[in-house]
Amino acid sequence: MGFLLSWDLVEWIGVSDIPKNDTFGLEDKLVGKWLDAGWKAKNRFSNKPGMYDYPGTNGRCSYDLIPDTVAVHWLKRWDQWVHVLNFFNVTKELKHSKLYSVVLN
Repeated sequence: MGFLLSWDLVEWIGVSDIPKNDTFGLEDKLVGKWLDAGWKAKNRFSNKPGMYDYPGTNGRCSYDLIPDTVAVHWLKRWDQWVHVLNFFNVTKELKHSKLYSVVLN
């Protein structure tokens, strides 16, 4: 997952007491909490569900795989990687050739 902050917000985070006094938790939720508490960044953009957790791993942030995906988080096991790589395999429609081999099973 990822997020971008403008430089003025980065500077504010560096000097504000709000982040200094609230440092435990998931970074994306913490940053949102800090910005809300400081009345900052009222114009936000979310790419949900373009970035999400692997299906079945994390409740609210977990989605089925979709073609417009930007990133999938929480890929911790080989079977999860294979599932994701098979889903997004752009070579699956290629005609088979003796010159290459793509096997993800």
